[in-house]
Amino acid sequence: MLNFELTQKEDSIEKVFCVPFSKLKVNSLDKNDFEILLNLLHLEKSNQEINLLDEQKPFLYLIFEKRLQIHSYSVNIYTKLFIANICKSAGDVVMYCWYLQYVANKRNIELFTLDDIVHVFPDGFPSSNALHDIWFNQKVNRENINNSDNLLDYYSAGKSILN
Repeated sequence: MLNFELTQKEDSIEKVFCVPFSKLKVNSLDKNDFEILLNLLHLEKSNQEINLLDEQKPFLYLIFEKRLQIHSYSVNIYTKLFIANICKSAGDVVMYCWYLQYVANKRNIELFTLDDIVHVFPDGFPSSNALHDIWFNQKVNRENINNSDNLLDYYSAGKSILN
């Protein structure tokens, strides 16, 4: 577990989480996720509008939308749907949010499209085991029970990559 002091260091998320995330073992998408990606890419390229009512939005999509509020980039609906689809937990969504913030900062991206995502992850997406391990590695010792034990919950720890 990491020292709680890292939650106040402005480059902790970048150094402790994002750089290692960029080196994670990746897997190709399974057939179902690949088909979803292709369909969403087609919709995106043809500028077909998708309107979702809040009650139609998947749970992880809603978490993604909420977490994006603190970040300096935005994501189109096709990309939100795809990321929400490949994520298996709220923790996965949080990790993708921060990693995309890191990429947005490095590449000066303001709006992520699916095309951007394909370029960010050209060889595939982090495996479930890799995501599990990096999630565990970003845990911090809490000063008290009211504090989060996730480094990624501390905005102050990510200021170095927030534009």
